[in-house]
Amino acid sequence: MTAAHRQEPAISSVPLVDAADGLCGDRAPWYREWISHRDLTDPFWSRMQLGAALDRVQVPVLLQTGWQDVFLQQTLEQYTHLHRRGLDVALTIGPWTHLEMVGKAAATMIGEGLDWLAEHLAGTGSRVRWAPVRVYITGAEEWHDLPEWPPATAETVLYLRSGGVLDDQPAPADTAPAAFTYEPADPTPTVGGRQFAPTGGYRDDAALAERRDVIAFTGAPLAAALDVVGIPVVELAHSSDNPHADLFARISEVNPNGRSRNVSDGFIRLTPGAAEDVVRLELDAVAHRFTAGNRIRLLIAGGSFPHWERNLGTGDDPAGSTGMVPSRRTIDLSATRMLLPIRGQLGAGRLPPQRRVE
Repeated sequence: MTAAHRQEPAISSVPLVDAADGLCGDRAPWYREWISHRDLTDPFWSRMQLGAALDRVQVPVLLQTGWQDVFLQQTLEQYTHLHRRGLDVALTIGPWTHLEMVGKAAATMIGEGLDWLAEHLAGTGSRVRWAPVRVYITGAEEWHDLPEWPPATAETVLYLRSGGVLDDQPAPADTAPAAFTYEPADPTPTVGGRQFAPTGGYRDDAALAERRDVIAFTGAPLAAALDVVGIPVVELAHSSDNPHADLFARISEVNPNGRSRNVSDGFIRLTPGAAEDVVRLELDAVAHRFTAGNRIRLLIAGGSFPHWERNLGTGDDPAGSTGMVPSRRTIDLSATRMLLPIRGQLGAGRLPPQRRVE
């Protein structure tokens, strides 16, 4: 319960290579090496690269994770790889963080695990899963069975408009851009999301939308429930006066009382000198029902700290650097949009025609 308070000075300090000294003393000798080897292709990491096991495994595999689990993306990649191989693979995704998987998720996970072992290892059980994939629809608070992940969906597009509006019609070409400044000395804070920390998971993030380094776009109240199932994408026509920059995007749901809850996050470290005018940012996979009368919100920022390491804005090695340079960001609203994978009935009044996404 006191971890966040005790760790805050270390997490906020620079350079990163010295950050653990005051907190851990000599009890974390691995930390300096870990923070200094930033390239995942470095031989330093070779013993931890276990992806080849996915090509060797020949036994049925049950994968279990949560929508707010820090390992969600890895688990989905593992499922995709094994499914393409034709292996007998099952997937369960619940409304949990990683820590909650040993708490409120334990009964579900242990029960499924024992059934899977009884069927495939002991030979004393029969197939009890209705479908290979079982996902929890947050917002609806119910389980759904699917033949595979991701399921077939219809794609709908929402656009960013002046005044912080999220709409089904694009902004005119002459619309004034939206702008914000990211200041690494006062980084945009993390609120909930896929973390190990007890502060992760689903949280009220209404205060995040009020920060000066965040721009928020909120839609009209939904006329009917809207099921978003799959991987949302945000295409940002983004520019920065500093080439050393990150982008963070979040989809939230806002109820009539103004309470906002995170649904899906996305983060990318931009490559200095890249020629792309539009940044394509894939957010976390979701299965979420937006309730009728609630609103969809998109947040855009230059980071989410400490979930993601802040970009110091200098191009120097973050492990040993202390210098910080802010960045001024500009978003061309007329060329920016959000793509949502939709299942079932669409919920808002004037949503554009759908196209199938297989």
